[in-house]
Amino acid sequence: IIIGSDEEYKDAELMKNEIGSEVVNLCGKLNIIELSKLFENSKMYIGNDTGPMHISGLLNIPTFALFSRHSNPGKFSPMGDSNIIFRPKKSINDIDPDEVFREVIKIIG
Repeated sequence: IIIGSDEEYKDAELMKNEIGSEVVNLCGKLNIIELSKLFENSKMYIGNDTGPMHISGLLNIPTFALFSRHSNPGKFSPMGDSNIIFRPKKSINDIDPDEVFREVIKIIG
């Protein structure tokens, strides 16, 4: 499931087409309560330093948070006990999706 704002809908559609038909694009479709309900049934959240990341942490969903080298994960890490911070040495644009998936597999087994 891809979540985000209305403005991210088109980009999410491109990702959906690349990944496959099992992907659901909910960008711009959920309010905060619906987002929380979605997270209650989620096994993991993967995303950057945003409001949904903090909600997932508060709900104690295993959270894989992507931070840029300009972000301060020490100050803005998600709350909860099941969080992993992933921070590239260079630009967030240099994050290799395969590297992220390898880290996620370590977490969820």
